[in-house]
Amino acid sequence: MIIYGDFTCAMCYLASWRADLLDDTPDAVDWRAVEHQPSLPLTGLRPARPELEGLTGRWGDMVSLRMPNEVVPGRSPSFVASTQAAVAGYAEAYGAGVAARARRTLFRGYWVNGLDIGNPEVLRVALGDTIRNGTSTSRPLHEWGYAVTSARGPVTTAAFHLIRDWREQWRELGSPREPLLVRDDGSTARGADVLTELEHRLASRPADHHELAALAPRQQSGRFWT
Repeated sequence: MIIYGDFTCAMCYLASWRADLLDDTPDAVDWRAVEHQPSLPLTGLRPARPELEGLTGRWGDMVSLRMPNEVVPGRSPSFVASTQAAVAGYAEAYGAGVAARARRTLFRGYWVNGLDIGNPEVLRVALGDTIRNGTSTSRPLHEWGYAVTSARGPVTTAAFHLIRDWREQWRELGSPREPLLVRDDGSTARGADVLTELEHRLASRPADHHELAALAPRQQSGRFWT
């Protein structure tokens, strides 16, 4: 399966953690990162804006859609981050064979730790070790862990092409501002239907694979709903 999603999308956060439980199974997910709101200022949006109110509403939806024992952040982020740089960093990690680890880092960084994942310097710190441990032959990546330029773009041409292709594929499928799943037969699901489908696929697996809380990021008490 393929899922297109944005790192500041609340339902994508849940879909990402459920996708991790399907690794190494016939239902494994190929995660492709896209910007749901490419018109956002590169520095993001701070409180008292309609977009932030929408983010809070989508966070509430995420809480209502969680599975039993599934751990989600206990509060909405205080700002809406631009994800141009995050998509670039993820594309480099994807090409270097460390996509899943980078995806978890980016979702955790924004939703749990409140990091500005639109800031290239923040991303270089957050993704540095992951990128260096990948298989990229690009010197800035494998030696220095640089996956994002100061202009918030990818370092390599290969990553640029990935971003372009993912964006075009997503647009051809309607550009929804929610998770979009493409099944092997080409049919699609979006939004809450993606979460429901992932839940159903998880239900067919042995019970000892349902420890969602074990995969969720750890943080101090009071930061999560369980």
